[in-house]
Amino acid sequence: MTAAVVLAIAVPTISPFIGLIGAFCFSILGLLIPILIETVTYWDEGFGKYYWVVWKNVVVCIFGFIALIFGSKKAIEDILLLYNPVADVAATSNGTLLLNGTVTNGF
Repeated sequence: MTAAVVLAIAVPTISPFIGLIGAFCFSILGLLIPILIETVTYWDEGFGKYYWVVWKNVVVCIFGFIALIFGSKKAIEDILLLYNPVADVAATSNGTLLLNGTVTNGF
């Protein structure tokens, strides 16, 4: 068997995994690595008046970590719901529960 066939058997639905990879790639490669490169580049030249480059990098770094944490959390939740049908429970805004698509008012 080739690697593609084994991967297709192991992971028949790839869309949730694409979301997880996207959360990692967007936050790390799109936000955090450029901050590191810019900081290393301007280390000897200085960071501008009032260190504005540092402050900008701190704000972008915070958003990068938020995207990494919440994007990964949501993607992992989607994967768990897809592959664990017993845990198909979701809370609604008014406090009732959705259990396998039916509304219940209690446990």
